[in-house]
Amino acid sequence: MFKFIHQSVEDKVIEFREVHRRISYVTPTSYLELLSMYKNILSQKRTENDTARNRLTKGLEVLAQAAIEVDNMQKKLEEDQPILERTQVEVEQKKKDIAEQTIVAEKTSAVVNVEAEKAAKQEAEVKEVKDNADATLGKALPALDAAVAKVKKIQVNDFYELKQV
Repeated sequence: MFKFIHQSVEDKVIEFREVHRRISYVTPTSYLELLSMYKNILSQKRTENDTARNRLTKGLEVLAQAAIEVDNMQKKLEEDQPILERTQVEVEQKKKDIAEQTIVAEKTSAVVNVEAEKAAKQEAEVKEVKDNADATLGKALPALDAAVAKVKKIQVNDFYELKQV
């Protein structure tokens, strides 16, 4: 094939000289360059093919490993299915329990709020009574102090005088 190509180029060089009146040469070095270029391209393509083949092989190995892992996961999922179903039932029961407890808590909270309001009212009433008592006590304390002072001034002779009257 290379011989045929080289000879056909020689024929085209002659034709090129006649048509364009330009001289071009085809030498044995050109033939050797053609062979060298073919050798380089062949080596390059072999390297590319080897790389592609290796990538394909590794990809297939990875896919095979992934298929094994998927199969194992599928088996594990099938084994865990009853546990999952049981857990779902338990979760639903817990949701119902929490909903019931929430309702009870809301009712209790309403009762507590009512009681808190009552307690606040009673506290206000008690504070009002205390304030009134403090005010009355404030008025009565000076009178008490005066009475105590007068009692302390009483002497035994004053009783005798009262007895005589």
